This record gives sequence, structure tokens and C-alpha cells, in this order.
Amino acid sequence: MAVDLSGYQTSVGCAQAVRLDIPSYGVLRLSTYHKTLNIQETDGIVYQYDPAGVLMGISEGVSELRSSSIETVVSLSGIPIQYAVTVQSYALKGSRIDIYRVFTDPVTDEILSISGNPVFMFRGIVSNYGFTENYNEFSTDSNLMITLSCQTC
Repeated sequence: MAVDLSGYQTSVGCAQAVRLDIPSYGVLRLSTYHKTLNIQETDGIVYQYDPAGVLMGISEGVSELRSSSIETVVSLSGIPIQYAVTVQSYALKGSRIDIYRVFTDPVTDEILSISGNPVFMFRGIVSNYGFTENYNEFSTDSNLMITLSCQTC
């Protein structure tokens, strides 16, 4: 579905939202926005997507005319190292993932109330994942980055 942004001549903000359904844990909802986003999902219920901001990165998707297997990478950084064992205990591989693009009004900081917003961008499963430890030698702190490789299903 096309989103008509022609009524917004000055500027439009854009954020991405991720819904990750992890077996034996539950649904994790995060966004690249700086505050909580309230998004109505296909079940008609409005859910809160917590702000991860710059700590979450999502690779750009590919638009093609015919169906193909597309890979998208989602990275989550800044996770305290003490949670590494806990995160590894959940079955991330095989988790379902949905990604949305959300258009916002930079003046009011709210989601634009236009038809088709948020825009569904990707549905798939986590096909692989990896962990990277980031060590800060000045503060002697470590944090964890999780990279999820996701394939369309």
C-alpha cells in the first residue's frame, strides 16, 4: 500500500519498528525512534514499541518485482555484558521477525495519522545470529552487540 505524504511539504520523520517473537521468551518490540511508539498490529490491538534509538540498526531491504529470498540484518548494541548468558539461553534462531517503517511528524513528535502508516516492510525468521563484545578500555566496561540475520519466509 502506498503512503501519501504529499500533504507534508516541509519535513517528515522516519523510524523503523521491529517485532521479534522469541520462542520460550515472548514478543520483543523495539524501534529506532527516540521515544515509545504505539502501533496497532494486525490483531487490532495497539502495542508499545520501546525506544532503542541508535542502539538498533536495520539493513536496507531490497525491492524486487518477483519473489525472492531476501536477507535483512538487525543489530542490537549496548546490551550489558552480564546479560550475555541470559540472551544465549533463548532460541533466537527460528524466531519470527516483522519490520515496519513509521512516518512521524518532527514538529509534534507523533506518528502521522495517515492511511497505510506504519508501512509493513519485511517478514521473516532469524536464520542465524552472532555476538560481539565491545570493550571500553577507558572505563573497563564491556557491552554486547547481537546481530540477527533474517530471511524471508
